[in-house]
Amino acid sequence: MWIFAEKLGWRIQKHDDEKLEEFCVEIGVKRHALKVWMHNHKNNLSTSAITTAAGHGPSSAAAADAVAPTIRV
Repeated sequence: MWIFAEKLGWRIQKHDDEKLEEFCVEIGVKRHALKVWMHNHKNNLSTSAITTAAGHGPSSAAAADAVAPTIRV
């Protein structure tokens, strides 16, 4: 979800509706839940922390544990 939110610029706009609906169906989350999640997390981490967690920086295993929350449905 972090990567998708980054791609949208942490904002949901009308021209992104098709991509947004497709993503929500793919991960099994309602649009409103994603919107709330984006609002709650937009200021938590920088893009560099996400890059490190994705395995593109030093100590990615520790960063991944700290950055990537487990999503429970």
